[in-house]
Amino acid sequence: MPNYATTTQLTDRFEDSEAVAHLTDNPGGDPDTDVLTEVLETAESEINSYLAKRYLVPVDTTADSGLAQVLKGKTLDLAQHYLLSRGDLVTEAKAAVRDNVIQWCRDVSRGVIVLPAACTPSSTAARSPTVDYGFGDAASTSSRVFTRDSQENL
Repeated sequence: MPNYATTTQLTDRFEDSEAVAHLTDNPGGDPDTDVLTEVLETAESEINSYLAKRYLVPVDTTADSGLAQVLKGKTLDLAQHYLLSRGDLVTEAKAAVRDNVIQWCRDVSRGVIVLPAACTPSSTAARSPTVDYGFGDAASTSSRVFTRDSQENL
């Protein structure tokens, strides 16, 4: 069962339920809630795969309604993309929205964005200190203020 968004919220993102029913392989009927749940769970799992580096997942959103809204929006954006891709209907705009969600998740996992009221994992044993402090992540660019070059003439 998804934690951040509901199937009704996902269905509400479309013009009508017939469009959603078509995307869930049930044309002419009601949207298949099993497919909608699967799409939401996939989206949530992808988001959690990034957030798990810094936070306990699923993130408990009961203490912060703002955080709940952010996670709901990100989950629905990703789930809508997945649902549209089932019908090969992903536009450039929807692809850009998905890319923005993934970038947001990466920023959270690197600590650039901090989730308020989210609990951090109780153990740091699984973390890599070299990556967490910016020395081992080849994908990130250094934003260090003090470098050998900037301190050369001091």
